[in-house]
Amino acid sequence: MVWKFDESVAERFQHEAQSHIPDYDRVIDLCLNYAEWRHRKDDIIVDVGSALGHTLHIFHQAGYTNIHGIESSIDMINRSLHSDKVIHSSSYVDLNPNLVLMNWTLHFIPDKKSYLRSIYDDLAENGSLILTDKTVQSLAVRSMYYNFKYKRGVPYQYIFEKENELKDVMYLDSVDWYFKVLSEIGFKVEILNAKYGFVTFVGVKDAN
Repeated sequence: MVWKFDESVAERFQHEAQSHIPDYDRVIDLCLNYAEWRHRKDDIIVDVGSALGHTLHIFHQAGYTNIHGIESSIDMINRSLHSDKVIHSSSYVDLNPNLVLMNWTLHFIPDKKSYLRSIYDDLAENGSLILTDKTVQSLAVRSMYYNFKYKRGVPYQYIFEKENELKDVMYLDSVDWYFKVLSEIGFKVEILNAKYGFVTFVGVKDAN
């Protein structure tokens, strides 16, 4: 079987995301903290891969008034907390944002560099990208990641079945690759968070 973001995945997505992605809630909190430090409440904020709208909802509750989602799965949009704010597209949509969030999404896109270039070109001057992706894991880190999921109630059989389903739909690269590509595109890059191979990068456009 091949992993698809269909109705069956949408039904269980939020539970799996919060239970099985390292630092899921922490990363969203860090995104909000960063936005509060750097961006105004009426700045244009785009969440690429908005899924069920959890991040959009948190930003909405925090008072952000110009938030938008981009999501390739219509089943996710149909269940989104803010479906009216979500654009259905498998490619990037130009919105001239001040901040783009792209958490746990880029690793499902084969041509990651072109997608990142599209974001950079569309960002407002001094705009920011917060990107979280699963990166290439060493055997030790992968074992720690499996153990993390197992301790949260995920059977090893399910862990290995899901990994097998994701083989041809998840495209992993090293941390060095992300630094290299983001820098080549023009971002000033830092790491905001990392756990078990899931790394959150911050890229700023035209930073002084």
